[in-house]
Amino acid sequence: MSQTLRTRPRAAGAVLTGLGGMLGAGVFAGLAPAAAPAGGWFLVGTVVAALVAGCVTTAVSYRARAVPELDGDQHLREQLGAWPARMSGSAQLLGRAAGLAAVAGTVGEYLAPEYRVPVAVGLVALVTAVDAAGLALNGAWRWVPALGVLAVLGVMVAVCFGAAPPPAAPVPPGLPGADDPSGIAGAAGVMFFAFLGFERITGATAGERRAARWPAPVVLPVLLGVPLAGYLAVGFGAYHQLGGARLALSPVPLRDALAAADAAPLAPLVNLGVLLAATGVLPVVLAGARRAVAAVARAGDLPEVVVRPGAAGTPWRASVLAGAAGAVAAVLLPPAAAIPLAACGMLFHSAFACAAARLALLDTPGLPARLACAGMALCVVVAMSLPVPALLVTAVAVALGTGGCALAARGGR
Repeated sequence: MSQTLRTRPRAAGAVLTGLGGMLGAGVFAGLAPAAAPAGGWFLVGTVVAALVAGCVTTAVSYRARAVPELDGDQHLREQLGAWPARMSGSAQLLGRAAGLAAVAGTVGEYLAPEYRVPVAVGLVALVTAVDAAGLALNGAWRWVPALGVLAVLGVMVAVCFGAAPPPAAPVPPGLPGADDPSGIAGAAGVMFFAFLGFERITGATAGERRAARWPAPVVLPVLLGVPLAGYLAVGFGAYHQLGGARLALSPVPLRDALAAADAAPLAPLVNLGVLLAATGVLPVVLAGARRAVAAVARAGDLPEVVVRPGAAGTPWRASVLAGAAGAVAAVLLPPAAAIPLAACGMLFHSAFACAAARLALLDTPGLPARLACAGMALCVVVAMSLPVPALLVTAVAVALGTGGCALAARGGR
């Protein structure tokens, strides 16, 4: 009985943290870049993105149960070698940094578009300071971001379907927002960013591996099903009001959808939802970036001082490095460019994670091993369907990061 009472909070905490991490910029800003290549077919792409996230989560969760003594980064390095591990770590850090820029930039777009960059950099700096100090939401407060965002999205969906949409002309083929089923994979790649909180149940540190041992069927339906239902409802509502072209070109699609439904006075409610979403997702993304930096340092590819804990017991130097990368990305990238880049980096990292999981599950017949193969293949296919600039930046960043890690490791010997 005591073991049951102890493990239930762990599973609930995994779900809460994951929901808080997913109900963020993906729904408030990701709809536009997802609708651009596929039009209304981006809703199918959203389902595909959830499928990819489900495959990755299940495979890595079973890997964590099969090899509990190693965290994900250590296991990847042991199974695939140092060079693939460096490539995976570089892709993950790029994805996290771009994710910070996307989330913080989305807050700036909604609250103060003319000051988007200062707002984004300020938010990243604030979250970095909080993370470095070892502070976090605890207890009932962990419910606030997820439930608050769900309430705001519920109002938005009700308004969008409660009013007749304005007339919209058909979008000619080839233009952003035109209905095109060949763009489903590209839309799935963008919307994969919306599910980045899913990896919180796979575990990355000693304290998180126990949560990872909870069977994926226990946590996964809630962790992916609730956001998926929300994204589909909100996406269909926004598409219903704006049409493909306006949705694809809108930097603030939810607010524009309310305006199209003659509900512009509710715009402050959407702004509140954006702030609540950022409260949930920014700490999750930054914590992931910090863990990525710490994993590289523990492997000897960065100085050991990076992971040395400070007075608060946290590796604050890793937090600062991760936050600095996010701040630079926030200066260089608007949310519409940061979201595909974040998705691209995390998709390639997830492909490596699935490959390592498949090797760990060689002697485990059945669905988990097959899902690891499927997850790896889907990650690559979906990533290669993302915009060319995102692919090029990812390739350059991974090459530079991998080479830099190798040089640092050689210099440390």
